[in-house]
Amino acid sequence: MKSIPVSSFKNHFAPQSSVYDRQVAKLAVTQKKILEEQQRKQQIKDEEELRETTFQPRINEVVFDQDFYSRQEYYQKKKEQKIQEMRNQQKKEQEFTFQPRINRTSEYILATRMHQQREPRKPSQDSDFTFQPEIGEFAKQLSFNEETYKRLYNTHGQYAVKAQQQTYESPPAIGNQQLLCERLHNYKAYYNAQHQKPTINFNATPDLILKRKNEQLLLSRRLRMATTTAKAPLAEPEYTFQPELNEVSKHLAINREPIVERLQTAQLEKEAKLQQLRMQKELKEIEECTFKPSINEFQGHQQDFMEKQQRLLDKRRNLEKELELKRIQKEEDEIRYVQEHCEGFKAKPIPDYGIKLFNNDSSQKKKIGEMLENGDGEMARELKRVGGGDLVVGSLAVDSVDKFVKRIREAKFMK
Repeated sequence: MKSIPVSSFKNHFAPQSSVYDRQVAKLAVTQKKILEEQQRKQQIKDEEELRETTFQPRINEVVFDQDFYSRQEYYQKKKEQKIQEMRNQQKKEQEFTFQPRINRTSEYILATRMHQQREPRKPSQDSDFTFQPEIGEFAKQLSFNEETYKRLYNTHGQYAVKAQQQTYESPPAIGNQQLLCERLHNYKAYYNAQHQKPTINFNATPDLILKRKNEQLLLSRRLRMATTTAKAPLAEPEYTFQPELNEVSKHLAINREPIVERLQTAQLEKEAKLQQLRMQKELKEIEECTFKPSINEFQGHQQDFMEKQQRLLDKRRNLEKELELKRIQKEEDEIRYVQEHCEGFKAKPIPDYGIKLFNNDSSQKKKIGEMLENGDGEMARELKRVGGGDLVVGSLAVDSVDKFVKRIREAKFMK
């Protein structure tokens, strides 16, 4: 049998790629499988949903059991109820501003352990404890294992009777003033012990010592009064703030105005300079400007209002007179032309009835119309034959200017 060297086995089973490449390839295969599985599940879900659909929706087939007014009343009541609930909720929130929130742990404890009762602790009877204090007789009488309520409110019980049999004296209460006095006395004694050294005067008597103390007190009092008198001002000034000026400030303050007046003067000078610069700039712009319109020298604002009104009225009257003269001249020219060029035409002069037929307002036209209706037939025929001007309101109104011009044109055409 032919032998195979070990080195060939090692080369045959050795991996062809690194560990990183193999892990990347394995991860890619895993992700591909996961993606295919997700797509397959989504496809199954879509098929189930499409299987239940008919693609035939019902449109506009809503049926109401009630009429329109009943539904409106129902919705109105529902709306009012909702508004009332919101108002009540708002009132409650205003009444109770403190609204704490319970965390999840507390809610779990309330739900699970609320019914459980905590067992009372029993005193330890272990003898290994080295601390064993002695209990007095009064404490022994009060010590028992009953509830706190019974111990506090059992005033007529046996424990209360035993407790009332013995009396205990308490130290008298000390006031705050007494404590303060004692503290000051202790401070004074400590100060004397630390800073004052005792001196022995073998020749001094108690009366002499007292006299020296009084003299020392009197001398200290006089010194204190003299110091206070020297420090006190002779007369209370008007202003308590009196700063001292140095030599330079005193020299500058001689023959000068107050600071407020100097600031006001400087401000006015600054404004005057700015105004002057502004005027110079405007004049320069006007000189460079090429637009120079002719300004009317008539100053209307300097005249009286009545004068201006009278001038306007006069101007209007003159204009009306000019228009009236032009109209009369035009009619006379037309009549003269007809007389010269049209044979058989006899112009009849306009009779004067005291009525202005042209340029009348509505009230005057109405008045003329009523006068024509109430007048005689000859007057109406004469006015109707005259023509021209504006139309007059009334049943027997005169002809308009258009008809008069039409007659003139017909006369010209006939010639």
